[in-house]
Amino acid sequence: MDITKLKTVAEGAVDKYKEELNELSQAIWSVPELNFSEHSAHRVLTEFLEKAGLKVERNFILETGFRATYGDDDSSKPNICVICEYDALPEIGHACGHNLIAEVGVATGLAIKAAMNASQVPLGKVTVLGTPAEEGGGGKIDLINAKVFDDIDVAMMSHPSTYDYAKPPTPSINQLVDYRFDDRPYSSLISNKTIVGLFETNAAEAGIELWDEPDPRTGSTDMGNVSHVVPRIHPMYSIGGKAANHTKEFTTDSGSAVAQSFTLKQAKVLEYTALDIYSRPELLKQIKQDFIKDLKNALS
Repeated sequence: MDITKLKTVAEGAVDKYKEELNELSQAIWSVPELNFSEHSAHRVLTEFLEKAGLKVERNFILETGFRATYGDDDSSKPNICVICEYDALPEIGHACGHNLIAEVGVATGLAIKAAMNASQVPLGKVTVLGTPAEEGGGGKIDLINAKVFDDIDVAMMSHPSTYDYAKPPTPSINQLVDYRFDDRPYSSLISNKTIVGLFETNAAEAGIELWDEPDPRTGSTDMGNVSHVVPRIHPMYSIGGKAANHTKEFTTDSGSAVAQSFTLKQAKVLEYTALDIYSRPELLKQIKQDFIKDLKNALS
């Protein structure tokens, strides 16, 4: 298996779809919808993915949830999940850049699909998972309770920010008290060192300079809950602005044309990381060993 060739093919897919991906992001950004009410985003995302050749399940578990899959159902091969978020904040719209999170997720899924088609051997499966209601609803908790992640080996998602770093800070218990919705707390984030290491290597090769210290303004997320059931990575990436998340200024930045080059590059780094895992079985074994150890430490 020529992993360099597959990464090149995958990168080409991102470039091929760059205009359509921008239009997708803008369609979500221009119609901001609150948690559990992301009907327009659900429609444009599922239509896009279905047209691109993935098997799409609409209204998946939640009314505005979806699952799009492609690849081999062989359980001995990795099933890598790329997560999309797409809800907005009251009054200030996409001040957390979820339109870009959705774009990264779709772009990464399309890139992996292209690599799978180019590979001479089956790689596994890619799942693009639409997760509603991150902003105050804990949609991923519903998906966890529905056992959606039971057949997932690795989950990944990238979040726009003002800096580039491979793993967000882990909120303290006192911080987590502030993030309880309907008596469902958002859990602390567990970072998988093997996946983080792969991401850091691929980011460096893509010319991204990662910060050692994460942005202290980062809040909590239901992706933390996911990190307690499956190994995952949740890097943050700069979109070229200086505004903090959850501000009107960041809303402007997340809809700016400037954000596009950063977003597409982030998708490429995620697909490089995924292809490393698909192509090297020993990596997935190490990732799962790390996860068992990290979860034990988190719960002790």
